[in-house]
Amino acid sequence: MISDKWGEILKEAIESGVAEHQHAISGATLREKISKVAQNKNETYPPDPKQRLGDFLALFPNVVAIRKRQGQDFLVAPADRPELLVMLDNGRGKSTGGIRKDLFEAFTFLKEGAAPWYNANTDSVEWVPIDAPTPTDAALKKIAPASLSDAIEERRVFIETLGDEAMKTSLKASLTEANSLSAFSKNIAKHGLQPQWHSFRLKTLAERITKWSKEAGIPWNNSWLTSSQSGQDVNAIYQEAGTETSRQWRQSMLTLIQSLDHADLSRISIPLDIVLKSITYRR
Repeated sequence: MISDKWGEILKEAIESGVAEHQHAISGATLREKISKVAQNKNETYPPDPKQRLGDFLALFPNVVAIRKRQGQDFLVAPADRPELLVMLDNGRGKSTGGIRKDLFEAFTFLKEGAAPWYNANTDSVEWVPIDAPTPTDAALKKIAPASLSDAIEERRVFIETLGDEAMKTSLKASLTEANSLSAFSKNIAKHGLQPQWHSFRLKTLAERITKWSKEAGIPWNNSWLTSSQSGQDVNAIYQEAGTETSRQWRQSMLTLIQSLDHADLSRISIPLDIVLKSITYRR
C-alpha cells in the first residue's frame, strides 16, 4: 500500500502548480510538479514504475479533483477547490468545461411547485413537489431553490467586474425592466460580453455547488462536470432559461412568434395536442 508521504507530495505539487498558473493544471504539468517535489524529498516518482498518473491520483480522492476532457489531457485541482476545474483556461478567457445538465438546472431553474433534491445513491437530481412530505431518505440532500432575486444579484456582481462605465450603466438599466433577465441577456449580446458572462456564471455556480456539497457532507463528484465542448453547449442552452419565470418564458415565446414572417411560419410543424389547446384557450 502506498504511504501517506505520497499524498503529502501530491498535495504540495498540485497546490504549487495552481498557485503558479492561477487555474487548474493539466495532468502533464502535475506530473512534472510531482517529480520535482518528490526529488526534493529524496523520492522517485512514480513509486511504481508501471503505474500511470491517473491510477496514482485515484489513490488520493481527498487530495485531488479531476476532470477528464475529450481528446485532451485531463485537468486537476485541489480537492477542496474543484471550482477551478471550470474556471478560465490558461488566461485565454475560455471556460474549460461545464456543469452537468441536471445539476445546472437544480441550481438555476425556477420551477413552480417543485424543489430539487440530490440523490447521493444514484448521483442524480430529483424534483419533489413542494407540497409533498419532506423526504426522509438520508441519501436525499436538499438543494436551495433558485430565486429571481439571487439571479439579479449575480448579474449585479458581474456588472461590477466590468471596466467600461457606459457598459455598466446600460446593463444596470436592463435589470430594472419588466423582463429583467431577458433584457440583461440581450444587452450582454449587444455588448459582445457572452464569453465573459458565461465564464463568470460557471465560476460562481461551481463555487455554489462546492459550498453546498461541503455543507451537505457530500464529497465532490467528478461526474458533476462535463467535457469542454459538451459542457459549453449545455450551459449555453440553459444559462438564461434556468432563471426565467414561466411568465417571462411565455413573453419570450410571444416575442419570437411575432417576429416570424409567413415563410417562417409555413415551416413550423405543431403537434395536434398543442393546436387543440390553443383552440380551447381562444374559446
